[in-house]
Amino acid sequence: MCGLECDVCKQKLPLAENTTPTICIFPCFHKYCERCKAQVLASARPQHGAESRVSCKLCNQHFLLNVLYDYSENQIEKIFCLHCNIKNKAPVEWRCKSCENRYLCAHCSQPHYHSGHELEPVMKPSIPLRSQCTSHSNVLATYLCSCQARLCDYCLNNHADGSTEHPHEQRIAYTKLAERARTELETIRRQSIRDTEKIESLKEKVATNKKQIGIQATQARTAVANEVVELVNAIIRRGNDIVTCIDSTEETKIKNCGQLEKEMQHWLDRLTKIESFTQSALFTTVQQDHPGMWSASMFSQSALFQVNKRRDLAKNTLEQFERSPIISYQSWSTKELFSAIRSFGLLNLDGEIKVRGRGFFIKKFFWESVGILYRLESRNCGFHGSMLKIYVNNYNLTLVHPLGAENHAGIGLANPN
Repeated sequence: MCGLECDVCKQKLPLAENTTPTICIFPCFHKYCERCKAQVLASARPQHGAESRVSCKLCNQHFLLNVLYDYSENQIEKIFCLHCNIKNKAPVEWRCKSCENRYLCAHCSQPHYHSGHELEPVMKPSIPLRSQCTSHSNVLATYLCSCQARLCDYCLNNHADGSTEHPHEQRIAYTKLAERARTELETIRRQSIRDTEKIESLKEKVATNKKQIGIQATQARTAVANEVVELVNAIIRRGNDIVTCIDSTEETKIKNCGQLEKEMQHWLDRLTKIESFTQSALFTTVQQDHPGMWSASMFSQSALFQVNKRRDLAKNTLEQFERSPIISYQSWSTKELFSAIRSFGLLNLDGEIKVRGRGFFIKKFFWESVGILYRLESRNCGFHGSMLKIYVNNYNLTLVHPLGAENHAGIGLANPN
């Protein structure tokens, strides 16, 4: 024996006493010592859903881990086609699993093949199971029987001789089936291309619709906000008109009261003087001074006449002020207004008109809060030059009083979320 030599590191295995050295032989027939084999196993690549594979460093062929075997020197000699008449001159191409993994050349494999043994190629990748003959492993099937049995050339002859179970079954060459399959696959491929183009087109439309939805939603929110702001401003303008009217009426009435107070004070002063004059005339005029007494009487009558005349002229005004003054505000019934607000605006959703829905309403306290804001204004400033600030944030509208947060109540639209 010439000893075992590693094909990778070129080192011969040492012969230890009372031991039989072994070496690993890959299916490509390259020999590996234990150290080189360990390096290859360390780099084994795991396969998803299958066993790990290793790669030969010398020929780069890939093999499953379970096909690596260790052999002694005596076993190696048997590997190279022990039963071949042209020993070591023909390359080993097959391994007979039915004969304890004996390796055979192409010539020696024929008897095993015709005997129905299970053969496996060792220098070429195994034939896929779906392409193998049903009766002979690792033998390429060339025909398909109507009983779905895959037949090699040998099995086809047996069928023709009538020595199988189904001698009269129809057999079709895989070459014809392959042509038919190519045509069908080409049809499927073209259909897939057309379907892909359609889906890509639909995908672009979906992207466009997605963008359009965002634009339309933004436009709708803006339209709602603008309309609500306009509606609120209309109510504020109406409130300003009412407050202006109240202020004007108040100012006129206060001014009239002031003028009447001055007039009445003037009358009181004149009456006081008349009273003082008459009293003085009665007690200071000489009893025999009849002309002086007459003169005093005529003067007093004239003065009193003038006072009464002025009082008669202001009679209507006096009658108005004798009654209790009234400046009051009577609110319009808000029931109809709230009902109109609840159905305020129409929402078109893909052709379906929505009048009311989840989140599609204004809270009841909306207009009540506006009224509160009016009442919070002082008499002097009223709403003159003052406007409510409206902040729009997505679905929410927030109204902030110009005098500060402490002077406003919460006002807003319901958030549909």
